[in-house]
Amino acid sequence: MNLCIAKPNKNCAIETFINNHIRYLHPAEILCEGYFPWLFEERPGTIFRFHLSNRYVKGTVRRLLPATFEKRYDNALARFLQEKSIQVVFAEYGPVGANITRGCRIAGVPLLVIFHGFDASDRETLAAYQKGYRALFAYATKIIAVSRPMREKLISLGAPVDKLCWNPYGVDTATFRPAANQPADGDPVRLIFIGRLTYKKAPDLLISAFHLA
Repeated sequence: MNLCIAKPNKNCAIETFINNHIRYLHPAEILCEGYFPWLFEERPGTIFRFHLSNRYVKGTVRRLLPATFEKRYDNALARFLQEKSIQVVFAEYGPVGANITRGCRIAGVPLLVIFHGFDASDRETLAAYQKGYRALFAYATKIIAVSRPMREKLISLGAPVDKLCWNPYGVDTATFRPAANQPADGDPVRLIFIGRLTYKKAPDLLISAFHLA
């Protein structure tokens, strides 16, 4: 399958869930850089021709003439998808999916989108992408939720039930597996947390949970 993955961040080491998609799905093309992915991740160049291929020109046009930028982006994306004979586009995060919906529709390419967290819960994001999500839900072939509460949230936002898939991230058991030597009865259990010190990660609540456990 000639697959294109569209994602916001270039070579982001901490987005292991997206990197695993790239590793196992073997996309033919990867677009990145913002919620309007436009850079090729694995080679030089962009989907734009001429002036908009310059980062500063693109940023200026997007800021001063947003409607013009979006129209140019839609056409450039559609042309790229058609020229590369892309069969399916897989969007990482809801805002990316919303912003590439029009280009995929113009090119006649099916679109799949996976929501990862804030894109289905953050109030400001939901307010900003209310219209975009409606268009995304109408066009997308499949919409993937990584948890049951997220699935219910997307339904409340208008996602069609028949398009929704529940697919948790899962764990690579070849990398993460129980230790060979289990602690003896009475020995302390050692736990480790790895994550950013941000509100949504709630390390303070995790410490409390460890204490209760």
